[in-house]
Amino acid sequence: MKLKEIKKNAHKNVKAHYATYLVLCLAAVLMGSEFSSTLSLLKQDNAKSVSGLLMHSSFVKSMTSLLPEGVFGTTNGVFAHVVNGITSGSFVKTLFLGLSTIIHSKDIASICFVVIGLCISVFYRVYIVNVLPVINRRLFLEGRVYAKLPLDRLVYLMRIRKQMHVAFVKFVKSIILTIMNFTVVGGVYFYYVYFLVDYILAENPTISLKDALSLSRNMMKGHKFECFKWQFSMAGWYILDVCTFGISAIFYSNMYRMSVMCEFYTLRRKEFQSAILNDTYLFEKPSSALMRNTLIQR
Repeated sequence: MKLKEIKKNAHKNVKAHYATYLVLCLAAVLMGSEFSSTLSLLKQDNAKSVSGLLMHSSFVKSMTSLLPEGVFGTTNGVFAHVVNGITSGSFVKTLFLGLSTIIHSKDIASICFVVIGLCISVFYRVYIVNVLPVINRRLFLEGRVYAKLPLDRLVYLMRIRKQMHVAFVKFVKSIILTIMNFTVVGGVYFYYVYFLVDYILAENPTISLKDALSLSRNMMKGHKFECFKWQFSMAGWYILDVCTFGISAIFYSNMYRMSVMCEFYTLRRKEFQSAILNDTYLFEKPSSALMRNTLIQR
């Protein structure tokens, strides 16, 4: 299948589910999960993040006089600024003063607040931000086949009790990529090696960490440059995004690019044919008789 025809199919997918995809991609931007460049002007100041506080040698001393902003800083995204705005207000300062009064130590109260902030930041990053891309890819893949996409599918990982497992796999993947980014070309190479992990988890959230990484590695053998070419073929949309200050990304190009790459995964899955990837009805509609006699939630 030619890339031009594939992009045409991706456009049809976006057109059929435009409103749903707009909500999904906008949520990803606001939560700092994906498409972070779309609203680059709203990126969080690293100096106010939790990690910045922990790296500051005198953070305890500074907090004894005034609880600084960003204690509960999360990650890049609009929601991070909302959280920081709330936690820098009088409510948290009141809690801080109350805690310091109870334990009779502003230093210990400061440490407690930083630890709590760090825990919230890690939880948000690992359990929500890292998992959302998998959910989005699931819905985009379903949109290729099904006319309706109920938004309750957003919590399907929680329903099958696999959100924590998916978060763990994504966490390990992010650690690997972070380590590889310290090398000259390793970051780019391994980005494509494990490019399909999110799509694999979207199809089979029960897959083990080892199988998810191994399957992506094998499926991308000989196809890394092909994946790059697919992405590069959409360079014009990135230029348009810059020219429109991210407006075109919000209202079309983000969802279009994701839809195109879902087509890439679909082709790789069809060629690779792994027994682990066995969600047949993610790629083809069940028969009418089967839908009448089984409880398939679509």
